[in-house]
Amino acid sequence: MDKIKIAIVVSVFLVLVSLTAIYSKGMTGYFSKAFSKTVYPNQVIEQNITVKKYFNLTVRFRTTPSGSDLSFDDSDGTVVLKDVNGNELYKKTGIVSGKAYILADKLAVDSIATISSSKLDSYEDVANQTLNITFYGTKAYATILVAKRQGNATLTGYVFDDLTQNTLQGINVVALNGGSDPAVDNPYLETITSTEGKYSMNLSATADGSSYDVYVKDYTVV
Repeated sequence: MDKIKIAIVVSVFLVLVSLTAIYSKGMTGYFSKAFSKTVYPNQVIEQNITVKKYFNLTVRFRTTPSGSDLSFDDSDGTVVLKDVNGNELYKKTGIVSGKAYILADKLAVDSIATISSSKLDSYEDVANQTLNITFYGTKAYATILVAKRQGNATLTGYVFDDLTQNTLQGINVVALNGGSDPAVDNPYLETITSTEGKYSMNLSATADGSSYDVYVKDYTVV
């Protein structure tokens, strides 16, 4: 009895395989119809076909998805486009007016999954940012979001007395964000001069420059 059941199962399986083979003769993949043509014996017909294989891929830089395109030149700035497996598809060095231009194959463009940027003077590096590409005719656009490069700057010096020209210890030196009012706003940083009369402050700075107003507490600056 068990052998009969096994034979039935095998038979059903073979029938299903056969049906799958019969009804799965279509081609897989994307197809774009070129034309229809009726031909007759002894005819020679030439019919050219134009396809969109290559696209002018423009990589543009923004700080927010809905923001304006940035405009800057950077001869060392580099963008790298990769597929989902991390394979490098395109690499372009040199940014002109905030854009990187690449002549790209359509199949490669369809495989692009992430974008990275590096060596930009004014913006932080970006690593493997998820990417969406839009098409307009033979043009394709990719947008990478970047942030202003940030770091620290040191402001240092000595405080002197106007009359004696001696350096002064224990003087309060205060830094406020540019345009702030020391009577109303909190200081960004406050320090006291050393025994040598020296002050030193580590301040945050962006690539565009960060402005600070420096005040001395209790004494008039001349």
